[in-house]
Amino acid sequence: MIKKYFIGISFIALTSVNASTKDIDFGESSINKPSTPVQKKWLKSKTHPGFIPLNTNSIDFIDIRAYGDSGWSWTHESPAMSPEFGLALDRFSPSGEIYRGDINFINWESTIGFSCNEWHAPYVRGRSYAFLANPENINQALDRGIENFALSNNHTRDCVENLETGLNGQLSTIYYLNDIKNNNPTLNFHGISKQNKNNVTVFNKEVKGNKITVAFASYYTGRESCPHSVCSENDKELIENFKKIQADLKVLMIHTMSDQSKLVSVAKDFINKANGDIVFGSGPHRWKPIRVIKKNKGYGIIFDSLGNFLHPSMASQSKNIIARILLNPKTKRLVQVQAVSVRNEQNNVIASELSPTLIDSEIEFIPHEISSDNQVFKSMYFNF
Repeated sequence: MIKKYFIGISFIALTSVNASTKDIDFGESSINKPSTPVQKKWLKSKTHPGFIPLNTNSIDFIDIRAYGDSGWSWTHESPAMSPEFGLALDRFSPSGEIYRGDINFINWESTIGFSCNEWHAPYVRGRSYAFLANPENINQALDRGIENFALSNNHTRDCVENLETGLNGQLSTIYYLNDIKNNNPTLNFHGISKQNKNNVTVFNKEVKGNKITVAFASYYTGRESCPHSVCSENDKELIENFKKIQADLKVLMIHTMSDQSKLVSVAKDFINKANGDIVFGSGPHRWKPIRVIKKNKGYGIIFDSLGNFLHPSMASQSKNIIARILLNPKTKRLVQVQAVSVRNEQNNVIASELSPTLIDSEIEFIPHEISSDNQVFKSMYFNF
């Protein structure tokens, strides 16, 4: 039976990290696992169009954005920290133009709930991490246009028993997200499920007078088998399910904590066998190579890893990107791909001092600087 939960009542912390350590102990270090080598640059950018400005009001393009590892939690903290994901987004980009497109995807690396009775592993500084995020953070993200959540990763299992629901982290997350979806039907999520976990999420959206059908799924390579999660053994069934779907845009988000050979292999199968369009990778906590696959009609693109975005427990570093994909609204074909580099710093995101042109890629990106919200962002773009 689901226990009643309350908002606005102070709980006694069942398990938490000493607050005095927070300023020096804020999360996972960057993982320097090897990447699958990219081919030599084999595709050059067309001359036109030039850099497409960050203007979502333009009716000329459908604007897709994606960000890497995100959440709103200190490790092993219960009750969950005050929900301020929306405020952090507002500090980062008051106008929203840096992160907000027409359709937005995020890797949410946290259990969702109010308090945890038991963690998957005890706190060991620098070695064990467990995240719990207040559900209100999801509402705040939705209010700012972030509607599509990838959940198949190593942290949706962090809470073995949620205090209010009596359920594990995955089932509690599903419970709260379904509750939120009752009032916010635009919310979509994939990667954990009570049943039929390999079914692909499909949604329709009208963007600038054009209807677009999107097929979206989340997949984790870190374990062979996962109850309620889409894990390594599920790739063939997941791709078969994608093959059966007619959609204008097919998106697969892959989380990996190992070397990325499995990610690259599954991503290529997704594009070649299921006519996939975009793979957004995450997990290594830093950017990784960007690849392009020629297919029957146009191209598919693979971001091995977007790095981090907004998560207080992640170690601060500058090798992260926001991906931006621009589609022709009539044909739904790729027109331009962009990457904007950002630095994650505890409760904040700021412009990175590093250019994303440092990322290994099979395509020749063109550098570009963006001035927005009193920050200068280094970016790059490529025309198909």
